[in-house]
Amino acid sequence: DECENSTRCGGQGFCENTDGSYRCLCYQGYQDAQDGQGCVDVNECEMLSGVCGEALCENVDGSFMCLCSDENQEYDPMTGQCHFRTTPGTAPPDEGRKECYYNLNDANLCDNVLASGITKQECCCTLGAGWGDNCEIFPCPVSGSAEFSAMCPEGKGFIPAREAAYDVTAPQYQDANECMLFEHEICKDGFCLNSQPGYECYCKIVRAHASPQVT
Repeated sequence: DECENSTRCGGQGFCENTDGSYRCLCYQGYQDAQDGQGCVDVNECEMLSGVCGEALCENVDGSFMCLCSDENQEYDPMTGQCHFRTTPGTAPPDEGRKECYYNLNDANLCDNVLASGITKQECCCTLGAGWGDNCEIFPCPVSGSAEFSAMCPEGKGFIPAREAAYDVTAPQYQDANECMLFEHEICKDGFCLNSQPGYECYCKIVRAHASPQVT
């Protein structure tokens, strides 16, 4: 078992034993090394052109940063633009509803659609890795980063309440119902139960009955 060596895939993934070999399953922001041994950082700045909009993209280990050329400006992950700090309660522009992608490290990332017709926060604050359409994808900020906190102030699994969408003075958030948002792509061949936050998958139980023997 090659996976008995705990350092086989380094600290950026975990080892999965296969018949006669093994493979490294890499965490988000990393991909298999060309030699098939270990995980290496993905350079999102090169892979995803325009990922930071009008800001400068700086690749970091396991992620990337969007930096504004003017130190007096801040980057807005909702719009992909740099702007001067505004007063609290200013409503972000409506960006509409697009597709949510679940894996940006795959060569066929354009086919990895988790759901269609959802907002950026509904995608990035739940299960999504990227949001956009026609394969023009905005990568979701990494959980725990400042960009993620700006987009998802209540944390992972919570999205703006529909009924409070126009109340910019007191934004309210609600638990995201992943079972409804991603009904066709999660808990396949099973049953999805929404929880707060997150969801749970229950598998269908199939009982086999022995056929009577004829003597």
